[in-house]
Amino acid sequence: MKHNLVELRTMAVVGPRDPVLPEAAPFVPMDAVKVGIRHPVYTESRGRRGGVRARANDVLFARITPCLENGKVAQLPADSQPTGGSTEFLVVRPGPELDPGFLYYWSLSPRIRDLAQAKMTGTTGRMRLGGKDLATFPIPRFDLAEQRRIVEILEDHLSRLDAADASLAAATRRTDAILLSYLTQVMREFARETVPSLTLSEVAETSLGKMLDAKKATGTLTPYLANINVRWGAFDLANLKSVPLTQQERSRLTLEPGDVIACEGGEPGRCAVWTLPDSGIAYQKALHRIRVRDLSQMHPEFLALMLRQRIQSGSADRLFTGTTIKHLPQEKLRSIDLPVPALERQLMIVDKAQSLTDASERARLGIEVSSRRAQALKRGVLAAAFEGKLTGRHTD
Repeated sequence: MKHNLVELRTMAVVGPRDPVLPEAAPFVPMDAVKVGIRHPVYTESRGRRGGVRARANDVLFARITPCLENGKVAQLPADSQPTGGSTEFLVVRPGPELDPGFLYYWSLSPRIRDLAQAKMTGTTGRMRLGGKDLATFPIPRFDLAEQRRIVEILEDHLSRLDAADASLAAATRRTDAILLSYLTQVMREFARETVPSLTLSEVAETSLGKMLDAKKATGTLTPYLANINVRWGAFDLANLKSVPLTQQERSRLTLEPGDVIACEGGEPGRCAVWTLPDSGIAYQKALHRIRVRDLSQMHPEFLALMLRQRIQSGSADRLFTGTTIKHLPQEKLRSIDLPVPALERQLMIVDKAQSLTDASERARLGIEVSSRRAQALKRGVLAAAFEGKLTGRHTD
């Protein structure tokens, strides 16, 4: 269908000037706007805060980096009372010739998102989109009946894609839970069979790394693991930092195959087993190195799995310290009880866990491909809608 492009300001008001709001008025902080959710998920009391002023059907268009790039856009519900919001929103109010739903979906369309990013100005990390620029963005001029038809078709398509996204998210959660479910089952079997257990300190030696300060350090430049490099069951070695270490420090802090490395903070207890020989890689203070004393008694991979079950199941939560940022102190780590079955059984459990991990990874990769395809379909549908391709002969 043919359409004319006009500037947004001919069909909407960008930054309307409303009366001062009472302190009891609702207020939309930036965190209340979630990507892909049309309405703010909550409001707060405005209090004495300043900010933008909006009313029913107004669009809140995030103007600051990274919220703008992430696609933060919301629309106040049709029954909303006058509402305040973060100063980092641009308020767009639909005029009498603009359907509110049409305005909302236009704000999400790929062309507008790209244009908004291109028009941002300011210093790195604090770039913003200006209201005057947004007011000049092109919007197709359809009559109201056509706008509402486009919105109806869009909502039909997007609701199906949203349902697909929900299914993919549920599949991801189930995939992530497979290994923990198996390990919890193993723990229950051990409890029924009264398999003996020992504290971690009885089967392994533990030590924290060193506070690595490049300004004060001397010696040979040495790469080292930080908390961010440790994943559950693996290491990310793509962006290792380096620091000078003396020969004595390198001997004390260098990792050996079989060492279990666990996070002290961040996500306390997140751990993986080091397998690289002669890597020359050290580890920093925020990490525990767990080194099994007797490999005929406890296999490092089994120890890491049992520690993972204790952490992810929540049974070790009582050992964490801190309120906002949790930590697992060394003395608490050493007190964790671990089952000690026969070594042959440990190896069987390690093999089974690895097969489940491999299967989960294959499933996760498939889910990621499907998710990317769903996002591409959303962009395609939104682009088609504002090019006049969702109605008329193209759709028929």
